[in-house]
Amino acid sequence: MKKCLLALGLLIGVASCSRHNDVGNDCISRYSLSPGTVLLPQSTLDSINTLFTKNNLSEAGLQFTFLSPDTVQSPVYTGVQYQVSANVFLNGLPAFNQSAWFNFDSTGVYMPLNSGPFTGSAPNDTTGHRSLESLRQIFLNNYKLCTTAGGAANSKPSHPTAPYQDTCLAALLGYMQPPGTTWFTKVWMVSAADNHGYPAVFISDSSGQAWPLNLFFP
Repeated sequence: MKKCLLALGLLIGVASCSRHNDVGNDCISRYSLSPGTVLLPQSTLDSINTLFTKNNLSEAGLQFTFLSPDTVQSPVYTGVQYQVSANVFLNGLPAFNQSAWFNFDSTGVYMPLNSGPFTGSAPNDTTGHRSLESLRQIFLNNYKLCTTAGGAANSKPSHPTAPYQDTCLAALLGYMQPPGTTWFTKVWMVSAADNHGYPAVFISDSSGQAWPLNLFFP
């Protein structure tokens, strides 16, 4: 089953500053994402809309990222199916590391048993309460704990070593399920303004608790 994580590198709306040697220790800006940002050609979006309309499926809070035909063989279904994947937005904010996917048979009929629509909810408060200066400091205190591992070479875990004290940062407010929980809370994703995505640190808007990003590749 194909799933898509939030493609932050493709969604950047604002990146106001970049790496310099003289930015000091306070360069950080806030940017935002919108489910209305278009990532696919109009012809692909038209095809997705046709599938959703035919099956009375809602497109609310979804930012479509993928449409692909696949040939599958399983106890549930054998044949061609179409899969649609989407990033998820809650109350207009991105739900980090959450995606929804919808499968349709060769005639365009929805296959709920093969699909994973998003059904969660989040607090309605969409206001950020943590200062950008504090977000920058928490990032600097935690980014070296970010991890990448796996991939074609089955690489061992590695961590960022580059200094970021001279780098402008960017902060994005959204929702996330903290590790080991089933509920959503409001968090910031903080990363370099000129290289969004990794390393990145997720920071609780209420408590300041940090969760460095871990990427494990198949």
